[in-house]
Amino acid sequence: NFNMTKNEFSQLFSEIICFYVPLLGVLIQNLFEYIPVDHSIDHTDPIEVEAAVLESLRINPPLGEVNTILSRETMLNVGGENKTFPPGTAVASSLALASWDENVFADPLVFNHTRFNLRSHMVSFAYQGHDPSTMPRRSCPGKNIAMKLGVDVLTALLEKEEGE
Repeated sequence: NFNMTKNEFSQLFSEIICFYVPLLGVLIQNLFEYIPVDHSIDHTDPIEVEAAVLESLRINPPLGEVNTILSRETMLNVGGENKTFPPGTAVASSLALASWDENVFADPLVFNHTRFNLRSHMVSFAYQGHDPSTMPRRSCPGKNIAMKLGVDVLTALLEKEEGE
């Protein structure tokens, strides 16, 4: 139940679109830049196409970092040392550095959409993993739109390539 006027809703929607259009541009650019031309992807398999989109986002996340305010005392490893931070501390996490961790992803900068842990360990949408059934309530609102667009664009590109 939204208690907004048409103008308020229009304003909110415009702000959301203005924020997400550049991020969608990064997603589309990733398809061209990070998926090797000679890489084999079955365009008739939407799960495989989605994995290719996810892998391109893992290599180059559209958002560089996630910011949050700690709700409780939290111990974090900083520079190899465990440090305790009080509630209310603002923290940032680098999605790119998490995505390039060699302890999690072998050859992290090499495109490989068949990684066994791609869906469970990627952090491109401000939370770990890509399983819509376990997505947290406050996750990236544009994730589903971005993924659908990425899958549709990549499928169209692969179909065009096959027809040539």
